[in-house]
Amino acid sequence: MPGDRSLYLSWRDLDAAFLTAGGRELDVTIERHGALRGVTVTPEKVTRYHFGYAGIHPPLEPIVVQLVAGSPAVRAGLAPGDRIVSVNGEPVDQFWDLIRLISPHPEESVTLEVVRDGRPFTVDVVPQNEGGEGKIGVALVFPTEVQRLGPVAAVAASVTDCRRMTRETFRVIGKLLTRRASMRQVSGPIDIARISGEAARSGFHTLVWLMGLISLQLGIFNLLPIPILDGGHLTIIAFESTIRRDLSIRVKERILEVGFVLLVLLMVVVLFNDIVKILPESVYRLISKG
Repeated sequence: MPGDRSLYLSWRDLDAAFLTAGGRELDVTIERHGALRGVTVTPEKVTRYHFGYAGIHPPLEPIVVQLVAGSPAVRAGLAPGDRIVSVNGEPVDQFWDLIRLISPHPEESVTLEVVRDGRPFTVDVVPQNEGGEGKIGVALVFPTEVQRLGPVAAVAASVTDCRRMTRETFRVIGKLLTRRASMRQVSGPIDIARISGEAARSGFHTLVWLMGLISLQLGIFNLLPIPILDGGHLTIIAFESTIRRDLSIRVKERILEVGFVLLVLLMVVVLFNDIVKILPESVYRLISKG
């Protein structure tokens, strides 16, 4: 990929690369029949976050494993073990097809063809609007393996995961600064509250993981060389150490004022994004056209 010579060893890494590249061409090197070849992929912008969707996913059967309590899927009568084979007549081969076909229809009735114990039947369900996306409450559950680690191994695993997430965070920040990723992908307090609610409904482990991720990213943001943040103070101290004298109080005040204004502008942009993501579809389309 241009500007990124990383070797993607997992679906998670590859998915992160596509998610932040909505509407932008990527040069991808693939291996086919033992030979390397280059292809160009342009992920389309999807959802109100402008995530990149390339249609490349690990295989995952469209089988209901877990349902969100009180969701439209529950009210429609779906149950664990059901296989969804079509949405509005469009065939569903993978779970990702289910997401792709339902997401564009928030608060619009869709018809699902379902197979239960070898018997087909159809149900009508109205996806609820969550951030501009239609969701029916069928949880995306990856096959997982739970490993119980000792104290030393657990610390080593946590360090490895924190290092990976830190590297990915800086990669996304770089893409935002160079306008290779959309600001719509940045979430503020409103969006974080909504996502936290979804994580809590998905399970305790998901909520704890999200809390750890938010804490890590807040720590990274606080250490960026932005005036008024801790990273800005450290940058000023480092600069003063380099020139071997203190900056005047007036200069420091001006630096802090600039930092405060930048933070206020960032908060305004982030809150605007959060509000746009929860607007009714008709209003959102009107704003997008404007």
